[in-house]
Amino acid sequence: MSKASTCTTDPLNILNYDCACLVLENLDLQSLGNAEEVNEVWKETIQSWMTGSGLLQHFPDEWKKVTTMQRDNNETAELPRYNRALKVFKNSAIDQLTTEAWKSGHANSLVLRNADVTHRMCPRWVGYLGGLSGAGEFLAWCETGRVLYKHVDSVHPAHELNVGVSSDQVAHMELHAGGYLLVVVLDADRSSNHQHTERLFDLKTGKALWSRDLPPDLCADLTGDGEEVDFKPLAMGWDRIYYFARERAKLLVRDFRTGRLLHTLHIGLFAQGFWAWEKSRVWRLRDRDVLVMFQHAPGSRYTNIGAVHLIDTVSGETLQRIPVDSSEECTLVTSTRRDEVAFALVWELMGYTDRDSFAVRTQTFDYDRGTGKFVERGVQDIDLTHLKGLPVGWFYAGVMQYDPFRGFMVAADMEGQWTRVISLPGAQDQSSSRGQVEPAVSSIVMGRRRAKAATVNVPGLVRSAIIGCGGKRLYFLRQPRGVFHDSVQVNIFEFGPKDEWRLQAGQGDSLHGPSSLA
Repeated sequence: MSKASTCTTDPLNILNYDCACLVLENLDLQSLGNAEEVNEVWKETIQSWMTGSGLLQHFPDEWKKVTTMQRDNNETAELPRYNRALKVFKNSAIDQLTTEAWKSGHANSLVLRNADVTHRMCPRWVGYLGGLSGAGEFLAWCETGRVLYKHVDSVHPAHELNVGVSSDQVAHMELHAGGYLLVVVLDADRSSNHQHTERLFDLKTGKALWSRDLPPDLCADLTGDGEEVDFKPLAMGWDRIYYFARERAKLLVRDFRTGRLLHTLHIGLFAQGFWAWEKSRVWRLRDRDVLVMFQHAPGSRYTNIGAVHLIDTVSGETLQRIPVDSSEECTLVTSTRRDEVAFALVWELMGYTDRDSFAVRTQTFDYDRGTGKFVERGVQDIDLTHLKGLPVGWFYAGVMQYDPFRGFMVAADMEGQWTRVISLPGAQDQSSSRGQVEPAVSSIVMGRRRAKAATVNVPGLVRSAIIGCGGKRLYFLRQPRGVFHDSVQVNIFEFGPKDEWRLQAGQGDSLHGPSSLA
């Protein structure tokens, strides 16, 4: 329908409201969104329908919640109910369209422009996203001695950040979704007298907010060949940064925007067993930061996880211990669906039924706001051995990322010959029994809009890998063929309708930290 529609051709100028609703019932979500843009009459009519029979037709569970809330609160005013129902419809539509886009493999666009890299990073830094740091709407990377950053939707070239040194002295970078970049600068030369520092930059101004010196004895550990990684924060929260003290049983809590030490916690649990420190993260539950820690199983120093611990960052007490019963390495994935506070543990099971078989196991947990605990939803096994559209034994040479809540995984081979989206049953379909489900396979293609040129080269030593998958974006990197290439090409695909980055500010209960990609 054209914006130039006239009274004689516009059906909404002819049909009464009830007849118009019969027409709207036959439009899909994407068409409804497009029709809203025709003119004000269409917009008002469609939005009115969305708040009533439209919500009931497309999202009956959400309609029930809205009407129940209205009844329980004895609401009589029409405007609050109308606004709430409209917001629920639009949010639900965005979530559904995003999920459908992922499962079909239809990306809307590629984001980011080309950047040429000739510099090889310090191996200590390579490996975190292949040299790319991403959070929220921001990206940062190193290129030919420089630190660059940009907003993913910006059409302007990347900005250079003046960190005071060449990028080959950068040992760690971590983005905060609020638009901040934490940089750790080290000198790899043992005999150097140069100072080792940690600095926080505000990307909106390009200025350093604070800088602090690292302890000399810590730097001595870092420049050797040991396994100490204390120069990196244990985890980053919205307003706090968490570090290990040099005594492993202590946790240092610093203010994010000033770097000032707020308090030190003694956590005796840290002295027990072995921990996967690099997996640590911060969740926001009941208006406070909760530190999520992964403990290796007894007898397994660096491989499979034996338990997930949730630790109160104010008192230091363990809020919940979730045992992990598996001999395989697991990955934790949080839901990016709106208003769903849940996570899943995902295992790749080689030799599932025989030597040449492969399956994925998901164990899902929901947050109970009443008890403040996570409750198991169910466990599901999905046999992926014989997938149409993929070569036999693809899983031996593939890299994979999972979203069990939206119900898909992305797989690519290490040679860069193919990339596929595999549609899985969503986590909402799980039951307590382990069952096998027949997945579907789709190629990743661009949608109707023409994609922009969208790559950035960052240092790395991998041949091909998916480096991040969640929410609306797929971060995919590939190294050119050849042993001597110093660069990795990164493509960032975006799925679903444009929407604000809503997993932000640490408001309410959230399993998304400020340094996460989702």
